Amino acid sequence: MPSLKKVFSSSSSSTPPVARTTTTTSDAAPPSYATQAASGDLAPPSFSAFPSSYKIGYHVATPPLVTPLELKQHLVVLAAFHELKRAVQAPDLVIAGAGGGCSVEDKDARWSVFLCEAVERFERWIAMLATSESVVLGPAELPPLDVALVWHAYTLNPKWYQEDTMRVLTPLRRFDGLTSAYPLEQLAATIDPATFLPIPNPTQAAAWTAFTGSPFDPIVAFQQTQGRSILDPMTKQGVFVPYVTPDGKGYAQQGFEFTTSQGFRLTHEVLGVAKFTRDVVRAREQEGYFFAGTAFSARETSSVITATRATAVKTAFFKIKELATLDDVQMGQHFRWSLSGARAAIELSRQFRNPRVLSTIFSAYSQGSPFSLELTTAVLRQGTFIQKMVDLGWTRTGRFDEEDDTVLKRSVARYHAFLDLISSMPSTFCVPTLDIDLAWHSHQLNAFAYREDTMKFVGRFIDHDDKVEESALSTSYDVTARAWKVRFGVPYSICGCPLPDEPVTKKFASKIGLAKKEGPLAPGPLIGATGDDEDCDATHASEHNSVIIVDHPTAQKNRSKREKELLLRRTRDEKAVTKGKLSPETLQRQRDGHDAAFLYPMALYPYYGVWGYPGYVAGCAVGTGAYINSGACDGGAGMGGGACAAGVGGCAGGVAAVVEAEVAVVEEEEVSLPP
Repeated sequence: MPSLKKVFSSSSSSTPPVARTTTTTSDAAPPSYATQAASGDLAPPSFSAFPSSYKIGYHVATPPLVTPLELKQHLVVLAAFHELKRAVQAPDLVIAGAGGGCSVEDKDARWSVFLCEAVERFERWIAMLATSESVVLGPAELPPLDVALVWHAYTLNPKWYQEDTMRVLTPLRRFDGLTSAYPLEQLAATIDPATFLPIPNPTQAAAWTAFTGSPFDPIVAFQQTQGRSILDPMTKQGVFVPYVTPDGKGYAQQGFEFTTSQGFRLTHEVLGVAKFTRDVVRAREQEGYFFAGTAFSARETSSVITATRATAVKTAFFKIKELATLDDVQMGQHFRWSLSGARAAIELSRQFRNPRVLSTIFSAYSQGSPFSLELTTAVLRQGTFIQKMVDLGWTRTGRFDEEDDTVLKRSVARYHAFLDLISSMPSTFCVPTLDIDLAWHSHQLNAFAYREDTMKFVGRFIDHDDKVEESALSTSYDVTARAWKVRFGVPYSICGCPLPDEPVTKKFASKIGLAKKEGPLAPGPLIGATGDDEDCDATHASEHNSVIIVDHPTAQKNRSKREKELLLRRTRDEKAVTKGKLSPETLQRQRDGHDAAFLYPMALYPYYGVWGYPGYVAGCAVGTGAYINSGACDGGAGMGGGACAAGVGGCAGGVAAVVEAEVAVVEEEEVSLPP
């Protein structure tokens, strides 16, 4: 293991795949996209030539940060992921091996169990890369489609992903470009553009099977699997546990529980505590190792990654007697194998003034996988977005030919405008539309460049938070829509969702620190639609990161308020049409049953039914997973607002389930060090 200083400094030494040219303007407030006289959302002007550069804040990005070609490649990969899910959920799929003899009849439960297996295969792929002598990702190193799906969701949590490449994904660092970019072009080339099925590659399959001893085809592997091996914290030996059991205590079920031959009871929380205590010992013995959630502060403004913050946390931790002297088993016993017990011991030391520091750290130790994210639920969260792309028709074969990629060009243009908006409102949480989110996700897949670009053009590292409480997301979307109209003079969305009332420009702009821009405008890209229903729907709010608190009084009250506000906005829009300030087509889309944002929930976290599988919540619109139950969670610690989230395979240990804790990120000064 290299030294801590070397690990941190080397992470920013790679060369981005595409060189960016940055021009800094000296004007007090250079226009990125200037306003044009606009009223309502009347028909957009025609789209002209695709720009070769964009202004973001005080800088000019040349070439653009993401291209239509990358969006096309991304859509091909998303279509393949969708086809994989359809195959797993097919009613005629025989899965006699899955679940240790307990069949998984519910299609959503089956998909969740499949993803648990995919995460385990991702672990094996990382181990496989560690044995490779290659420094270039070739056919022999490309992962199976299910592993690529997990990796994709991982990269869309950029702050955790980049930190984990320094902690637990170190084999990726040996390959040129792997910490820089997800191999989007290579993966897209392995997918049949007509069927979106993987093109057989004997070299790829043989390398995988030779190392893992399991089938390369993820469907075949799922049909044969019984469970997985996990590490017994007491004996340090592998223990095989089934994914599914009739009594709901399998590894892929909420009530996971397994008693070893020595009588030790394993749960996801116990495995998470064991991971933490092993990290304590490893950090104590190895200078180059650091704790999860400690590398980055909330508002990074420098692309140079240093060891300062991680070292400060280590120093504070090792002033605690238990962490400085006990071995991992003794520590676990001292904590009673409980995350709340571990946290309480650290809080008693008074080394940390702000509890959010520990909330962020312990969110990475809610389960026993080596990764800081619970990757199964990360994939489920992204699944909602993939389905939206399918519903838009954007994954259809031939949807975006060379002569018909105007919508993707608009997506790229609107994404750059979105970054410009963020740069102008440093204290505001901005919410993207679907077309902007596709470009944003595509940019994040180029992990190193994404970090460098946001630092350079926006002034800070922009994380991608895919766990935001529904009401907060709705409010932030309204602020984003208003700010967009003020800054660019065009509506943010024309999907059919009634937008918020236009604010008094001076008062609103002053409140959020936003200036109206003057100068030439290419308005077509900013409108975001050609007038086609599919393209208009692409400007719908991206809701895949909306976390819904079920049966919580405040959450239900906020939803009722939004329903009343929706009716008022529709009445307002009917009057606007008669005055010529709103297109009749937009009003018609409202009447045609268009689901308003943040009123028809997108599910992200699994809610477990009586059988312990992720499933539907009665009375809510969308199933498979994304709800937070307002009741109590066994073994939890520090629940926020009385809510706890169930991750696949467990109750998320409580700590990781705190909405406020996961949304909040730690500031540098929150670590209290002795003089």
